Amino acid sequence: MSISSTTKNILLAVVISAVMIFSATLVSADSVSTSVTVGNATPSISSVSVNSGSNITLTEGIITVATTTLTVTDTNGCGEIFAVTLDFYRSGITATGCDTSGESDNNNCYAQVTCVVLDSNTCDGGSDTSAAYGCGVPIQYYADPTDTGSFSAQNWVATLKAGDGTATSTDSTGTTEINTLQALDVTASIAYGTLAAGSDSADQNSTTTVTNTGNVDMDPQLSGTNMTSGGDTLTVGNQEYDADPFVYSAGTDLSTTPTYINITLPQPTNDGNPTTTDTISWGLGVPPATAAGTYTGTNTITSRNCPVVSKLPIREEY
Repeated sequence: MSISSTTKNILLAVVISAVMIFSATLVSADSVSTSVTVGNATPSISSVSVNSGSNITLTEGIITVATTTLTVTDTNGCGEIFAVTLDFYRSGITATGCDTSGESDNNNCYAQVTCVVLDSNTCDGGSDTSAAYGCGVPIQYYADPTDTGSFSAQNWVATLKAGDGTATSTDSTGTTEINTLQALDVTASIAYGTLAAGSDSADQNSTTTVTNTGNVDMDPQLSGTNMTSGGDTLTVGNQEYDADPFVYSAGTDLSTTPTYINITLPQPTNDGNPTTTDTISWGLGVPPATAAGTYTGTNTITSRNCPVVSKLPIREEY
């Protein structure tokens, strides 16, 4: 069978089209590399709370721990957070005066306190970028008060820093007050021993030691009760006192009304000076015709403008 020229032309066109289509599907493949540098993020601090928003109340004679809490965020991940520290100081000291451990002073500066993660679950890794921290400051009982007194125009400042080993956050701060603590400690009871009716203690004073265990200067006040033995009484005014040793009748008569004695116990300081302890001398006279017996009573020492009280048992026999 013969093929017409027209048919030949059609077949040729079909073959050429097929070759072109086949050739079009043979496209070669190649790859392109990608890269990016993720920069280090500087940590940031938020939600600062000093002592849960309350003034700090100290405890006489011992350390009180006040906690500052905060949240630290690092967009590279909370696992990048390397160190969180706190400087805690009376504002008059300023941040630059309390940012190294060598500047620490128990009266006004607690520098470079290490903060810790409050709960390991607050930083779960992965996409977690924030962690909660707590900073416990061990404050001495004699730290400067700012609620009243010489430093009432100031406050206490917590300055916080967070770092990731490469960058350090901008300082973040919180403030609070430290309350005035008027407190004292008294050692020993007052024992006058045995005295005869119509006699007195002469120059044989009994003594008590008074120590300032607060954070302000203190002027003690003295008062007392009658001494009794059954139904018999030695009135309170038969006792005398003085800031120095004395011979009976040269002292000040004790009364039931709190009265200042000429003693000032300074606020304790970081280096232990000036001395915060002093001694009170006591004497007793027994009027003639006083019945024999063991007489007891209570003397009270209070700190100025404060309900802190130390009561001393008194004993006298004859």
